[in-house]
Amino acid sequence: MAVTDEIYRRAFVSTLAYCEHKSFELKEHFPVFMMGNSLGTWIRSKQKQSKTLSNMEDHLFATSRIDLLHHPDDTYLFNKMTREEKQAMFNTAEFMNAQVTGLRPTDLKVQKSLQRHLRPLAVYTSHGIDEEENKFIAIAEGTEMPIYAFTYGIELVQFFFEDATATKDQFVLDHSILARKHAQTIANLIAAEARMNEHSFD
Repeated sequence: MAVTDEIYRRAFVSTLAYCEHKSFELKEHFPVFMMGNSLGTWIRSKQKQSKTLSNMEDHLFATSRIDLLHHPDDTYLFNKMTREEKQAMFNTAEFMNAQVTGLRPTDLKVQKSLQRHLRPLAVYTSHGIDEEENKFIAIAEGTEMPIYAFTYGIELVQFFFEDATATKDQFVLDHSILARKHAQTIANLIAAEARMNEHSFD
């Protein structure tokens, strides 16, 4: 569930407005990286009608594979990624979703006002997630400005280790080499994108 605290929402909207001003008015490359539930908050701030987001409770705290929807060269974030790099990143590793509500490509298709701002790059896929209406966006990028959304717990792969005996958790995080390779590649892409911004705060 996206954070609904009014103070947080106002701060979120103000921050996005600041970034949009830098991108559109001042023509600065000002990338924005949204993690976890932030995409849901962004959708709520942009949507023209309610109920754009769909229920994800069946996938809450579940781990799933992530599949790229496009050739890397047809995206901005993964542009020039080689076939081998794509195989290493989008293979059999699984990542955890902590969203109660999420955005599906099918939701986006009926929201033209949102579709022109956002492009899905990857979706959750696994056993039982075969139908289009059951696929939720895992990674998305902006079409007009450098906004990048990651709706899964990238950081959990390397920095969180479950104590299954203490929590009796049914879900085991993927700490495999493939999962770590994915997380490290995303971190490197974020760092490279951020270096393209020359803005400084006084």
